[in-house]
Amino acid sequence: MIGLAAACVLLAIPEPMQGRTELRKRLAVTIQDISRMYSIIYSTSAKRSLTKLKAFKTLALDIRRQIADERNLLAHTKYEPPLRGKFPLRRYTNIVQIVDNLADLVISMGYTLQEMDNQWREKITAAMVNERRDYLVLILTNLKLISSALASKAPLPPYMPTPQAAKQKYAKVLQHRLSLHHGDMDQPSLTPYGSYMMNGSAFIDEVQLLLEEVTELVGTEDPEEWLAMHT
Repeated sequence: MIGLAAACVLLAIPEPMQGRTELRKRLAVTIQDISRMYSIIYSTSAKRSLTKLKAFKTLALDIRRQIADERNLLAHTKYEPPLRGKFPLRRYTNIVQIVDNLADLVISMGYTLQEMDNQWREKITAAMVNERRDYLVLILTNLKLISSALASKAPLPPYMPTPQAAKQKYAKVLQHRLSLHHGDMDQPSLTPYGSYMMNGSAFIDEVQLLLEEVTELVGTEDPEEWLAMHT
C-alpha cells in the first residue's frame, strides 16, 4: 500500500520541461510560420495587391518573438545535464541563426513587394507561370518536411529535390523571360524590385543550408538499410 501510494504521488508530479526538447519543437513551429509567410507573399504578388497587410505584420512580429524565445532557450541549454547524450550545441546554434536569416529575408520580401506598383508586381507574376508554381511547391515542401523532421526528430526522406537545384532551374528560365528596359532605370519601383529578387535568391540559399543542417541532425532514411533489416 505504501508503494502504491508513493507511485500515485510520483505520477501526479508533472514531468519537467526540457529546454532542449522545447527548443527543437519551437524551431519546427517557426519554420512552419516562415513557410506560411513565404506562400502569402507569392499569393500576394499573383493578386498584385497586399490585401492583408495587418495580418502580415502580426505574423512577422510573432515570428520575431519566437526567434527571441528560441535564442533564450539555446542560451540556457548549457545548464541542463546531458542525460540523453551530448547536446549538439553548434548544430542548433547554426539552425537558429539560419531561421533568423530566413525570417529577415521573407519579411523584407513582403515589405518591398508592398512598395512596388501593380505593373512591377505583374512582371514578377507574368515572367513565370507553370515553372513558378513548381518552384514554389518545391520550396514549401522542403520547409514542411524540415519542420516535421524537427518536430518528431524523424529522419528525412531520401532523394529529396534540393532548393539549390530548383533555384538554378528557375534562374535559367527567368533570365530568358524577364528583361529590363532603359526606361525602367528611372522607375521608383526598380529599387524594391531588385531588393525583392535578391532577397528571394538569398532565401533559397538559406533554405538549402537549413536542409543540410537538419539532415546532419536527424539523418536520412536509407531504403537499402531497411531492406537489409527485413530480409
